[in-house]
Amino acid sequence: MQAAFEKKFFQADKAIYLGGISADPERPGFERSIIKPVIPKALKFVDASHQSMYGKIATSWKRTGQQLSPRVTVPPNTTALVYVPSSDGSVTESGKAAEKAAGVKFLRREGQAAVFEVGSGDYAFQSSL
Repeated sequence: MQAAFEKKFFQADKAIYLGGISADPERPGFERSIIKPVIPKALKFVDASHQSMYGKIATSWKRTGQQLSPRVTVPPNTTALVYVPSSDGSVTESGKAAEKAAGVKFLRREGQAAVFEVGSGDYAFQSSL
């Protein structure tokens, strides 16, 4: 029984790590979450979620060749900082340039990622690795 519990906990914890879900220390309690996925070459997709007091924060990503398709769900009355890995800085959301998409604000480039602030809702990003 204990081994089954530890295996389930470890798998959930690993999914949250790979999905990159964490609370922003400047706005505790997941009022603003940080979504900074880890994309190891050995994996093709990850689905992760966290039930906060505001609702479910969810993220998934899928790699197809050099294309990355991260999806993000942000609960009502919250925001998220979303890090989208991109080799060339080009990121789209629902088929249009991310910085022109509704509810998406480009903040900066940080290393190999574009950083956006998004409001509550569902987002479908695309980028090249």
